[in-house]
Amino acid sequence: MNFVIAGGGTGGHLFPGLAVAEKIKEIDPSANIYFIGTSKGIENKLKDEYGLQLYIISATGFSGKKIMNKIKSFTDTVSVFKEVKDIFKKIKPDFVLGLGGYSSFVPVFYARITGVSSGIMEQNLEPGLSNKILGYFRITVFASFKETKKYFPFSKFIFSGNPVRKNILNIVPKPPDVNKKELMLFIFGGSQGASSINKAVMNLISSLDADIKQQITIFHQTGEKDYDDINYFYKKYKKNYDYQYFDYIINNYNNNIILIYTLKYKDLNLIKYLLTYDININIYDNYIIKYCCQYGSLKIIKYLLTN
Repeated sequence: MNFVIAGGGTGGHLFPGLAVAEKIKEIDPSANIYFIGTSKGIENKLKDEYGLQLYIISATGFSGKKIMNKIKSFTDTVSVFKEVKDIFKKIKPDFVLGLGGYSSFVPVFYARITGVSSGIMEQNLEPGLSNKILGYFRITVFASFKETKKYFPFSKFIFSGNPVRKNILNIVPKPPDVNKKELMLFIFGGSQGASSINKAVMNLISSLDADIKQQITIFHQTGEKDYDDINYFYKKYKKNYDYQYFDYIINNYNNNIILIYTLKYKDLNLIKYLLTYDININIYDNYIIKYCCQYGSLKIIKYLLTN
């Protein structure tokens, strides 16, 4: 069978798709899996590392842009339809799965109107624009949250959870070391980083006493935009380390850490696994934390982070 996994842009969209691809190959080693994305998306950066058969389309975002950019995005969609048509003609997909984001819209929509089996994954509690529109076409939705169903009244809704790659699931947790004085602080804002988190953490660390700073080891995934500034900041503290890319993050999943993050990572089981300390992260409009508080998924005591 031929599968198309469309979308990406950020790690929060792409990595669940990689987990699905991994499972498909486990079930059917003969399956052909093709990815569709953009040249600017993380899927293009990681295609060689993960061996992706990637087709590039010229899709551009629509939501949040100025009016002239919205018009251009709309007109570009016409050429994207032709690109997708040519890709489908070549690989003849049996199923098309959208990961969310603007680059997934046309491939899934084209599959829907041409009779190719299709579905979308919704990693967020509240769907983005592309998935909202696709929901009106009675698309099958694989969702991470049961509460997301209200946004898809016309679709077949499947509460699937958010897929996690096997190399993460196979990690064996370390028991807490109650005698250990050094604290590990793991900070990440998704594949693109988060400037608000980066700046807030720098302010927080700068306000600590010198002896406390030396008791903290920091693993910080910054994203490319702020990397130079953050790297310069951490050079002041010889015991702290700064990481930029994803595979470094996986290496630290089995440590006992305090986690500070933005809403880029959506899987509650992963968050519950990582949070081995009781903390309260107070970030404006962070629906993951609101969800965890409401449904008792995490025990939250107190930690304040302002952006």
